[in-house]
Amino acid sequence: GLKPIGFLDRDPMAAADDEVRLPVLGASWDLERVVAEHDVQQVIVTFSTAPHEVLLRLVQRCEELGVQVAFVPRLFERMSQRLTIDYLGGIPLVVPRRPNPKGLQFGVKYAIDRLLAAGLLVIVAPLMLGAALAVWLSLGRPLFFKQRRIGRDGREFEMLKFRTMRPSDDADGSEFEPEPDTAPGGVEGVDRRTPLTALMRRTSIDELPQLVNVLVGHMSIVGPRPERSHYVRLFEESVYRYGDRHRVKSGITGWSQVNGLRGKTSLADRVEWDNYYIENWSLWLDFKILLRTFVSVFRAPGQAE
Repeated sequence: GLKPIGFLDRDPMAAADDEVRLPVLGASWDLERVVAEHDVQQVIVTFSTAPHEVLLRLVQRCEELGVQVAFVPRLFERMSQRLTIDYLGGIPLVVPRRPNPKGLQFGVKYAIDRLLAAGLLVIVAPLMLGAALAVWLSLGRPLFFKQRRIGRDGREFEMLKFRTMRPSDDADGSEFEPEPDTAPGGVEGVDRRTPLTALMRRTSIDELPQLVNVLVGHMSIVGPRPERSHYVRLFEESVYRYGDRHRVKSGITGWSQVNGLRGKTSLADRVEWDNYYIENWSLWLDFKILLRTFVSVFRAPGQAE
């Protein structure tokens, strides 16, 4: 619900135009002018080279002007929605309560995943049979596409999909280099789909065989989408906290996907949303993601990953 307007910073860091699209509107002493000119309703205090007392004075002036103030905590990577505030004398201590990916909660999640996958495989069996027939009629054999991807704890597994592309000399797409801060996905290179298989990808029917991956324990119903090993090595070196996604099993759908980060979208944003999911996981959050996935499949065309 927030509409970003700009920054206040006396000594802003240089950034490429395609990285930051908001202007620097002045320094801390320009607060009142900027609030009046832009009808500012909220100020977010983030990291800065400004001294501690300058930030405190800025917060005080915001309160006097009736402007809401929020803070980005220094160790925001370790925060979660479940927080406890303790006090040591007059100093507040923020204690995050985060789910343990190796703990009982996630063990229950993975057990439910397998039960749900078994039930869904029975329910969608006629649809999968029809999809297999469509692949056979339009592309021939094999019916399934297998690709090595990286899952929990960096372990490799074979992810299953219905085959939707005609054969190529480069079956895993490794000849394609992703654009900066853009996740690979969708149709890479020449479009080798048929009309039938293009429909399967738009409706995400080609992803249904991954229920088998869930049943055997390679994947989860909900989690970060898995990536190919050569991309993982590249992204772990260039994208902040990319490797943290591998704390949990990969998913058929995920928090970043239902928030619009599918196909060729910002990789940094996707990693941020994926880690948010892990650090704030609950069965209720999984349920919301499944509902939104169901709605999005029928509301808009899918983008393969």
